[in-house]
Amino acid sequence: VSDTLRVDAAFLAEPETAHLNKMKVTVERGIEASKTLQKNVEHIDFKSTKFQLVDDAFDDFFASFSNIYRTMEQYGFDQNQGLRGQLRSKVHELETLLDKNQDDKALVLLLQIRRSEKDFIIRGDNKYVDKVADNVKKLRAHLATQGISELYILDQYLDAFNQAADNYNRLGYKVSGSGLRFELNQAQQTLDVSLEGLVSELETLQEQVYEKAQTMQWSLSITMAMLMLIFLMVIIRSITQSIDSAIDDITKVTATGDLRLTIRKHSDDEIGQLAHSVNELLGKFLSVIRTIHSAVDVVTTESTRVAVSVDQS
Repeated sequence: VSDTLRVDAAFLAEPETAHLNKMKVTVERGIEASKTLQKNVEHIDFKSTKFQLVDDAFDDFFASFSNIYRTMEQYGFDQNQGLRGQLRSKVHELETLLDKNQDDKALVLLLQIRRSEKDFIIRGDNKYVDKVADNVKKLRAHLATQGISELYILDQYLDAFNQAADNYNRLGYKVSGSGLRFELNQAQQTLDVSLEGLVSELETLQEQVYEKAQTMQWSLSITMAMLMLIFLMVIIRSITQSIDSAIDDITKVTATGDLRLTIRKHSDDEIGQLAHSVNELLGKFLSVIRTIHSAVDVVTTESTRVAVSVDQS
């Protein structure tokens, strides 16, 4: 948008043909930027009519600028082109006609015509158009009294001036509230309003996305904390369950004195290895007791046999 204003200002300061293409390229870049932005926000399911309004506003702005360009081209980018060139040519013809006659009154009327002509260009007031017409009428009447036959030159000048004046009025550079310049300003305001509306919606979208991201971050953090808590509870429960089971089994062995009982092994961790070692210790105790018991049985048998032998003797 800033580039369109720069191109417009450059064209106003120094009209030339290159500005139309520059404006076209600038507007196309603006529309392309709008479409790219629209495509970038589609993945978050954001839809807005403001994008189309911006594109339409760019098109309307270029159409208004094109109208000014064509009208200005018809009017004349400089004093040698278009209607301005035709008017200048007729002025030279009129000056040549009057120079041949060396009529002071006619020259004064011509100066008044040219002054009204310049006042109209400077001020854009149509009263100076009427003054030009009145002075041309006076000059025509005066030249007719002098017997000059080339009065058609005055008609051609007035016709060229009126065409240039109508074209200048259509441009609307000096009159506010009308003309092509006013239409371009209106198109510029419409473009600004459309962009402001789009920016407002995008700012709202940005806030919503940020809030959603924060919510997701908090949800993820809470979920991770819950999972870690559950994981820790499972680990703690696994450890305490193994310890409680081992304590219960050792208590049973102690209470019953039955070394054939074993400590249940629930895992291969340190608690499981401890249970395995206790089971091996109990097994060795049981083996020793069994050995002792066998030895006692042997001693008892031999003692009985010896006692029988003594009795028989």
